[in-house]
Amino acid sequence: MSKAAEAAEEKKVGIGEEVILSTGVRAIIRPVSILLMQNAQRKIKDPPVPIVKDPDKDGEEVENQWDPDYIKACKDAEDDRAEVAIDIAIIMGLRLLDGIPPDEEWLDDLNYMIGRDMVDISAYDLSNPKDKELVYKKFLATGNKDWDLMTRISGLTTDEGVQAQMESFPSDEVRGEDMGDTPPSSS
Repeated sequence: MSKAAEAAEEKKVGIGEEVILSTGVRAIIRPVSILLMQNAQRKIKDPPVPIVKDPDKDGEEVENQWDPDYIKACKDAEDDRAEVAIDIAIIMGLRLLDGIPPDEEWLDDLNYMIGRDMVDISAYDLSNPKDKELVYKKFLATGNKDWDLMTRISGLTTDEGVQAQMESFPSDEVRGEDMGDTPPSSS
């Protein structure tokens, strides 16, 4: 059984089975090809590292990875990669069983918020049916409580990935030279 299937079983929702999202929307959540996500994420390139002249090295040109604009651009690229993965999980992995509700049930309120400069969805063209569907799914059909299940079934996270991240943090145990400490002697 795949990890996505195990995660879905753990949540009592099987792949391809109906689920009622926290917003009350009926949907089916399916796994998404990791290759598709990786392909899309690879299209988002890291910014070039700025070059500066190092006065301590006779003006030799060196990379400045601590440039604040560069650091911000790297963070923006990571955010863009995460967002494209979420968008793919929504587009390919979330099927609404009842479709998108009539505009007057949601779009009027969204347009009001846009007009008040409360939200920015300028990256989407609401006259395009797929963009409109993505906006509805992303911002209205799904709530925070739905993302754990969606990310597990769609393949954005795995139990192994979470475990690996947890194990990468130092524990409270006494560590040796790798942490700059010498363990106490047992004598």
